[in-house]
Amino acid sequence: MDQYSGIKMKPVALITGGSRGIGLGIAKSMLNAGYRVAINGVRSKDQVKEVLEEINTVGVEVIYCQGNIAESEDRSKIISEVKEHFGRLNVLVNNAGVAPAELLPIWETKPNDWQWAYGVNVMGVLHGIQAFVPGMLAHGEDSRVINTCSGNGAF
Repeated sequence: MDQYSGIKMKPVALITGGSRGIGLGIAKSMLNAGYRVAINGVRSKDQVKEVLEEINTVGVEVIYCQGNIAESEDRSKIISEVKEHFGRLNVLVNNAGVAPAELLPIWETKPNDWQWAYGVNVMGVLHGIQAFVPGMLAHGEDSRVINTCSGNGAF
C-alpha cells in the first residue's frame, strides 16, 4: 500500500464480475493485500453466499453489490453502495470476458451472440470507466483502473 501515499485509510477496490472465476481470484488477492473490497456480479446474494462466508472468515472488509454494470440503474445502485459503505473508490477492476455459448466459426455465430459478447467485453469496460472514474478523480486520492478479460474478451 506504499504506492498509495495520498490515502489515509486502506484503499478500496471494486471488482466487476468478481463473484467467480478470474474476478473472484482478483478479489481474494486484493483482500490478501489489505484492500477493502466491493465485489460486483450479476448473481444474486444467495448464489454467492458461500463465497462471501468463506471470504468473511478471514476477517476482512468486503461487500457484494449485485447488479449488471451494463444497466444504468444498476450502475447507480453500485456506486451508491460503494460510496455508502466505504466512502470512496481507489481501484476499479473492470473484469469481463464472455463468449457465445456455441463456439462456432465467426461466420456462423448469430448476431445476437455477437451483440451480447460485445456488450460485456467492450461496453462493460466502458460503462465501468464512465460510471466510476469521475468519482475517483473527484476525491483526489491516488486511484487506478485495471481492465482484465479472458481470451474471449480480447477476441
